[in-house]
Amino acid sequence: MLGLLALTGCSLSPTKPGSSVPRLKGIGGNIHGGQQPVSGATIQLYTVGTTGDGSAATPMLTSTVKSDANGNFLFGGLFSCTNATMVYLTATGGDPGLGTNNPNLSMMTAIGPCSSIMSNTFVMINELTTVAAVSTLAPFMGASGSAANIGSSPTDVSSLTAAFTLSSELVDPTTGETPGQMVPTGMTVPSAEIDTLADVLSTCINSAGGTAGDSSACGHLFSLMTPATAAAPTNTIAALLNLANNPTLNTTAVYSLAPAAAAPFQPGLTTAPPDFQIRLMAPASSMTLQLSPTSVTFPAESVGLTSVAVPVTITNTGSAAVTISSIGVVGPNAADFTETNNCTSTVQPTVTCFVEVTMKPSALGARNGYLSVVSNTSDSPQYVALTGAGVTPSAGPVTVSATSLSFSLAGSSQDITLSNYGTTPLTIASITSGNSSFLPTSNCGTMLPAQSVCTISVQSIGFLYQFGNYQPFGGLLTIDDDASAGPQTVQLGSLNNAEVSNPAGNATNIRFNFDLGTWAIGDSASGTFVYSVDIAANPLSFGGTFTGPAASDFSTSGCSLPYGVQCSFTVTFTPSATGVRTASINGVKFTGTGQAAGPSFITSTDANQFVYLSNTNVANSTNTVGITNNGTTPLNFSFSFSGANAGNFGAQSPGCTSLAPRATCSASYGFTANSLGTYSALLKITDTNSSFSQTVPLTFHVSYWDPLVSPYSLNFGTEPLGTTSSAQTFTVSDGNLQPLGHPISVSLQPSSNFTLPQGSSCPASTTQVCTLSIAFDPHDIGAIHEYLTVTDLTSGKTNTVQVSGTGGSPAVSLSPGSITFPARSVGTTSVPTIVTLTNTGTTSLTVSQINVLGAVNGNFTETNNCTTVAPSGTCSINVTFAPTAAGPQSATIQILSNAASSPDTISLSGTAN
Repeated sequence: MLGLLALTGCSLSPTKPGSSVPRLKGIGGNIHGGQQPVSGATIQLYTVGTTGDGSAATPMLTSTVKSDANGNFLFGGLFSCTNATMVYLTATGGDPGLGTNNPNLSMMTAIGPCSSIMSNTFVMINELTTVAAVSTLAPFMGASGSAANIGSSPTDVSSLTAAFTLSSELVDPTTGETPGQMVPTGMTVPSAEIDTLADVLSTCINSAGGTAGDSSACGHLFSLMTPATAAAPTNTIAALLNLANNPTLNTTAVYSLAPAAAAPFQPGLTTAPPDFQIRLMAPASSMTLQLSPTSVTFPAESVGLTSVAVPVTITNTGSAAVTISSIGVVGPNAADFTETNNCTSTVQPTVTCFVEVTMKPSALGARNGYLSVVSNTSDSPQYVALTGAGVTPSAGPVTVSATSLSFSLAGSSQDITLSNYGTTPLTIASITSGNSSFLPTSNCGTMLPAQSVCTISVQSIGFLYQFGNYQPFGGLLTIDDDASAGPQTVQLGSLNNAEVSNPAGNATNIRFNFDLGTWAIGDSASGTFVYSVDIAANPLSFGGTFTGPAASDFSTSGCSLPYGVQCSFTVTFTPSATGVRTASINGVKFTGTGQAAGPSFITSTDANQFVYLSNTNVANSTNTVGITNNGTTPLNFSFSFSGANAGNFGAQSPGCTSLAPRATCSASYGFTANSLGTYSALLKITDTNSSFSQTVPLTFHVSYWDPLVSPYSLNFGTEPLGTTSSAQTFTVSDGNLQPLGHPISVSLQPSSNFTLPQGSSCPASTTQVCTLSIAFDPHDIGAIHEYLTVTDLTSGKTNTVQVSGTGGSPAVSLSPGSITFPARSVGTTSVPTIVTLTNTGTTSLTVSQINVLGAVNGNFTETNNCTTVAPSGTCSINVTFAPTAAGPQSATIQILSNAASSPDTISLSGTAN
């Protein structure tokens, strides 16, 4: 926590060697601009907001406090720390020694816990404390730049507390000098950069003020610290916040504002830095994360639209694994930014993972946030500043041809037209249905030109079957764009009276798009479909006449083979012309393509595959490509490969050298590689009769297997605390249950209840599957669930084994816990009072000894049957009172056992007459 916790009685160090500041006695401080005291500045003490990042802070002073002619001020007795958390001081306005007020002067000092303010606390406010406070608290400051809006949500209070601590490490709040208090061992404060930025700030502080764009020092400062599309700042804290949120903003020009000679804060930088991101510099460490870039500025985006994703890389540049505990977005507009990442909790040395950040502004103007990466490195948390702006959608007007669509058949499609009547292009961010049972497709792209139209086709591809009937459901087609009246919406509804399922038994492998393929003019191709209707529907039939621009190219047998509520039907496509041919029947759309007679074929294959290296660093894969002769002549094939990695591909036993019209065959080819990477080639299939050919692009990704563990979980049952169970084994192999061939590391969570008797690693092996053991050594009581992490040290890939057990421990419960005997005569003996001892724990209780302590002349005695007590079992201790002397008597029964509470006691008392 802040070194300010122990400021009682400390004396002021000058802001510059050789200078001095007169000091008032009591809780207060001093405000300086450069080396000049600021008089008449308004001082306020704030406690941070608690309802979210950038939430309103609470002013604490009960009356106005101003600085005197020497810049001193007192605020003791004007505030209460009740319910206060972290606090900070601000100073606004005042005369910086020029005989006039500077309305743009705004400085602050981060103090820390309110309870740290003692009876003789002294706080310095100057440019250095302001740079430190704004640089560290920026993720928790409101977008307006007001110092009255600093706060956090309950979920990131610890991060805010850490930011206060970091501020005091950068600049000492009691002296106003850098470096600050209790800098972590090995960490370095960028003092020259802080001095330079304070010097830049002093040019405005030590002036009469100004406005962005004028010739004043403040005017220059505010202009250079104004991001694109954002309003210019009007005070020095707001200007610094803009720079903290945009650390690469006009870096060289900002640096040039620092006085060339007699700068108040020295030594400064001698050249312009790459950016003005102020942070502790971590030492060369075995655990280091490097984030790149350190700031992201998004282009202005229409409110409600999502920007393109910007990548941020996280690289472990150290020599030891780094644990990442969280990656998220914080800051005043955190909800406007979204991150996705492929980072695992453990990042191995030299490994890089990726974060993609997008912005969807919810309001006009500047939007600010921070990508936060929390890890076990010495400089955690690390931040990437995120900035952008929301602008008013201005395209359009835009219309849709229908406001609602209703579907009666799954598989049927309906079209709507989107029209841009505006004079500027329409940016389309997304077209969604809100229900996966509706599939929208379009030819709109991401930009619809002015005075243009495009078509959106919506297909009903699902159904809801309940209580013996198909139930209706709905969705909402939403077109997110930058039209001033956007987004556009179309209500979607399905009656589900019937549905068409996947067709079967046709050569063209038709799916829900009902494309019957490409065929020569005059040739025919058929597909078989299944038609389903509601049980209550009548009649059960499918057929009629096709309609549409190419209706004569399609025909159907209608329903046949009726069974229950379904019937099958066949659609035949006979193209009469070249190009795409379309027709509909009973609300279901069918398409096909006509081509001229002659040689032609189509291919199908999985052209984008993942292949894994074996334990001997060999990747092999055998693959097939399907070929259908959709032409009118017989074909004879030859196969060849070209491209960057053609040598890794080759035909093995093609099995497909000739093919008759309308026939289908499969050709085989192989892939081999000996190292990681992406391999690309072009497979060219040529008809040697006509030279007609098709080229199939192939991309194969070679990677390591994820380590495969067996079993995935181990349970050890109940084990007493302080003992270790028998070990159980587990194995690690690749996806083919073969040795990985890479060194393996096994880790348990910190303070684990489990141990690894055989060690935590396996060497690389091409012959032996890695076998290790784990034992249960509980120190926690009750049900315990943990994960053992297995890491392939070559690839960085991980897997886990869930390990569980119950930590056992006996527990003693006594009833009653004390005994007071009724008064009786000396020399008489009471009847025994029974104390019941119950083992409320989960393992056996062993009672080793029961003694009576403090009894005089045997006034109290006990007998018992307590030796070993099972869980939930009981035993009895019989206690009697036989006073040998008059007056009050007391003693204690002490019970020694293997319970954690041992020794347990029973207090005894009684009075003798």
